[in-house]
Amino acid sequence: MRRALRQAGLALLCSAALLGPPPPAGAEEAAAGLERKIAEIDRLLEAWQLTPARALAEELLRAHPDLPAVQLGAAWVKFHQGEHAAARALAERAAAAFQGALERDPRLGLIRDTAQVTAGFSLFRSPDGRVEVAYAAGVDEVLLPDVVEAVERTLSVVGRDLGQVPDHPIRVELLPDSEALSRLTGLGLEAIQTSGTIAVCKWNRLMLTSPRAALMGYGYLDTASHELIHLLVSQRTWNHTPIWLHEALAKHEEGRWREGEPLYRPGLSPREESRLSRAVRAQALITFEQMHPSMALLPSAEAAELAFSEVYTVTAFLLSRGGYPRLRELLAALEGGAEDMAAIRAVYGFSRAEFVRAWLDFLRAERFEELTGDEELEGPAAARREGGSDGERRLLATRRLELRDHYHLGQLLRARGRTAASAVQYQKARDLAGRRHAALWVVADKLGLALLELDRRAEARAVFEESLQLHPEGLEAHLHLGQVLLPEEPEAAFLHGREAVRQNPLDPRVHRLLSAAARALRARGDADGRWAAAEARHTAALRILGLARLDADEDEDRGAPPAAGAGSAPRPGTAPGPAPARLRVLSQPWARVWLDLQDTGLTTPVLELEVAPGRHWVALVADCPEGQGGQAVELVDARAGELSVVDRRLCEPAGP
Repeated sequence: MRRALRQAGLALLCSAALLGPPPPAGAEEAAAGLERKIAEIDRLLEAWQLTPARALAEELLRAHPDLPAVQLGAAWVKFHQGEHAAARALAERAAAAFQGALERDPRLGLIRDTAQVTAGFSLFRSPDGRVEVAYAAGVDEVLLPDVVEAVERTLSVVGRDLGQVPDHPIRVELLPDSEALSRLTGLGLEAIQTSGTIAVCKWNRLMLTSPRAALMGYGYLDTASHELIHLLVSQRTWNHTPIWLHEALAKHEEGRWREGEPLYRPGLSPREESRLSRAVRAQALITFEQMHPSMALLPSAEAAELAFSEVYTVTAFLLSRGGYPRLRELLAALEGGAEDMAAIRAVYGFSRAEFVRAWLDFLRAERFEELTGDEELEGPAAARREGGSDGERRLLATRRLELRDHYHLGQLLRARGRTAASAVQYQKARDLAGRRHAALWVVADKLGLALLELDRRAEARAVFEESLQLHPEGLEAHLHLGQVLLPEEPEAAFLHGREAVRQNPLDPRVHRLLSAAARALRARGDADGRWAAAEARHTAALRILGLARLDADEDEDRGAPPAAGAGSAPRPGTAPGPAPARLRVLSQPWARVWLDLQDTGLTTPVLELEVAPGRHWVALVADCPEGQGGQAVELVDARAGELSVVDRRLCEPAGP
């Protein structure tokens, strides 16, 4: 299909010759060379080599701006860069020229869907330009500092581990829900919901569902790191890495950006260890073949979790055989085109059978401890899908009637204000469950809250700490333990608040805890301004959460005004009236476009941008070698209904 479209585009290039004199000598050879260059763009993008693909697309578009096949190639590059409005503009021009033939190309649908979903998104760039985050204006603004930090620290730590540092900004797109994730990735919505997929790295971008899509949030920063590692591996090996090894590296490395933090806990969670141990004992592991072509296509969230746990131990096994230097040798062998098992044989000396056998021996030697209780109580992925209360509902459905009844009675008593009596029932349920029961954290969190209400803070602290031993990502336990620690140990309170905000950054209780802890620490001394900055940040987060639109109906109930920038605010300079002016912005090389002192998030060529009639400052910023400029500013007098063109050549030598 793509070859046919390219040939059609090349035919258009030669159409004038077909209607007039015979084409000049060498025209057929030139057309074939052009076709090879267009195919090379596709090859580079499939190998995750964005920078050379962009350079080639830029060259072709400059030489053949009206050739539809070139427009489509440039649009596909823009799509990978995250320049979705520009990608759609170029793709629609190509589609019009192909007169319907392009409608069958899946790229066109992806470009259109992505442009539609991300229309009106804001763009945040890190100060050093290494990270850019596209997000819907509103509450997701709260996520930006932590997302940038997780990406930058992953680049530093894991980039060193794997020997790969991208030569372009990392693009993160925060999406509102799983439907948007489906539209932007091409994955089926049912498969995404069945497997619990929450993020995808594809098209050279990290696409991450916002924590606001889950009632209790999720570990979105480790998830962002996980997806970035996929990008690093794909680039490092020119996309020659099998999915099982991809996931092995991403799962093992996803938390290492937090390495060295006081509460960092490497390895699998107790629940993951327990499920993996049972699967090993029952010989019910997910095979490497079943993991292909994507974990998102596994039959259930539980199967996906088991597969991720398995591959985590694969990386641990490989690291035990030579550390990161040998792991980098493996990636180099894959980059060279070796198949996975041939690369493992070359680097580690194992045949396929020997590798699987040695890994299973390593796995059995780990002696993971199994939790007690019903297996179905252990799946937080299901809890996320059902709104965060699934753990409690399953506890109430347990076959251990006595345990269920004590917990249920505790809930009833607490709801009726009989807190002391509820604590007695929770304690009985806790004793019946035992210290290694899969549902202990559910009971412990309720018991801890009851003890806090009774001002039995020391007991509450011990209960919340016990809960975190089995459920280290528990939002409620981190939050309430932080509240217990705040008066005497504000730094420890801050650390637990930070763990909670990494689960649900949209919970105002977490930001209140962090702001209060930072204020207490600032009062003790703040020579470098760290705590003042932290207090300001979390106070600002509370302001955003208090004003931004979480849900239109909730806003009506609360009478809260919409946040500045929320909704469908126009771009800088955009006119809401019926007769806007239009700008076309071109440059050599491609450059980021600023309009009226604000970054539009677009790069040239911008074929059509609506603005209010009047004068506008247009600034262009390109990446040029040192001493060759790279910036230009032009004042444009835009008239209603007319198209004004800015066309600048950048990167000229500074001198003779």
